[in-house]
Amino acid sequence: MAKILMCQDFHLSGRTPINRIDNYLNSILLKFDEILNIAKDKDVKFILDGGDFFESPIIVNTIIDEVLDRIEVKKIPFYMLYGNHCEIGHNVENSKGSSLAHMFRRSKYVNYLNVIEDDSCYIKGFEYKHNCEQEILEKGIFHNKKENKLTIAITHSLITEKRLPYSAMHIYYKDIKSNFDYILVAHNHHPFNFKIEDTKIIDIGCIGRRKIDEVEIMPKVALIDTETRQIDLIPLKSAKKGSEVFNLEKVALNKQFEGEINNFIKSLDSTKFQSLDLRGLVEMLSKENNIEKEVKDCVIQRIGENE
Repeated sequence: MAKILMCQDFHLSGRTPINRIDNYLNSILLKFDEILNIAKDKDVKFILDGGDFFESPIIVNTIIDEVLDRIEVKKIPFYMLYGNHCEIGHNVENSKGSSLAHMFRRSKYVNYLNVIEDDSCYIKGFEYKHNCEQEILEKGIFHNKKENKLTIAITHSLITEKRLPYSAMHIYYKDIKSNFDYILVAHNHHPFNFKIEDTKIIDIGCIGRRKIDEVEIMPKVALIDTETRQIDLIPLKSAKKGSEVFNLEKVALNKQFEGEINNFIKSLDSTKFQSLDLRGLVEMLSKENNIEKEVKDCVIQRIGENE
């Protein structure tokens, strides 16, 4: 084995996210074409996908065909990990009817990422499952290889740069115990690069930018050389700046609107509840405080969604 390419979090979908102004599907396929060309130019043995290749467990077959046709023209093997968006019920065993499982059956070039091993390298995939972060925290990420091989773990789990509130399922990178040379992290869309003792923990960031907090991310792939044991990051030239694909004006308006909603909800904290009729309370307070009708209606809608 010599060179490998790594990518993650495509979130491929035929539907354009609300905050983007381009054609999302076309943009992702353009990046996919570039990744295949990089793989050919660098003469990689195969491509690794860290999970969430699709935005949902089941997508239309025409999109699957768009992807598989490209892979089969280039004849470059893929090893793909299940992410939470590709699973049915957040469980691999329940996901045999998913679009990703269909790709495994449909093409000889697309494989499930479990264990890949040769004389120079050992790669192990750790797919997403509910509360996998707690399992990593308790058990660590370990291998039992005694040979002098490059060891790489690829995990689809929420590993973070800083501690999050206790209620959020995540693991702070400093709490990870491992004997792998590299842990390549998917699921967290924001890139980082750390080292804990002899283990390097790298998140190269997402390919598919769907949320406004991803506006600063520039999609890239990782080129892994198993002989030199180096990992080089390659930015995608086809990826436009976030300011070119996100509707920043609309985002600013949405933030203002959310701020008004949050302020109104906070105002409820200081109110003595005389009744269990929350809708009536919201109506009353909105009149007393001259709250915009759109804000009031949105709060009432959210009450209904959470009842």
